[in-house]
Amino acid sequence: IGCGNGRNSIFLSGKGCLVDAIDVADTGWFSSLSPVLKKYIIFQRIDIGDFNWENKKYDVALLLRVMQYLSSSQLEKLIKNIQVHLDDQGILLANYVEKGGIHNRPEVDVPKFSHGIKHVKKLFNKYFTQVDVKKGAGVSMYVKYNEPLVSYDIKCVK
Repeated sequence: IGCGNGRNSIFLSGKGCLVDAIDVADTGWFSSLSPVLKKYIIFQRIDIGDFNWENKKYDVALLLRVMQYLSSSQLEKLIKNIQVHLDDQGILLANYVEKGGIHNRPEVDVPKFSHGIKHVKKLFNKYFTQVDVKKGAGVSMYVKYNEPLVSYDIKCVK
């Protein structure tokens, strides 16, 4: 969800996973893939709020560096949809940048939201049976920033 440049989608498809990759922007990564990898990925350039969840079930959902672009109501709707459409014992892996990084980059002219980690934890705990939050783990942080960054990695089990 919010697949960006497709790096996670490409990695997972290379391991034989079937991937639904969605993002509001098309950075061109999908069109450059080999036909073999394209068999494993369905890419949609679409707003997260417009994604059709109907009749879909997932083992794992990735929500990496996306939450800071969603309002509180958009985020709650998305978290609920993810939870409903995960298989039993399905897993959500998320990363959230609370401060720094994208929030301090005025050239990135998109709405940005800082929810506060207490709010984010409460939201995940509302929909998932197990929530594990690690501060500063930076698992999904491949972009290096020059200023301090407050980020969290989150693992949720349905």
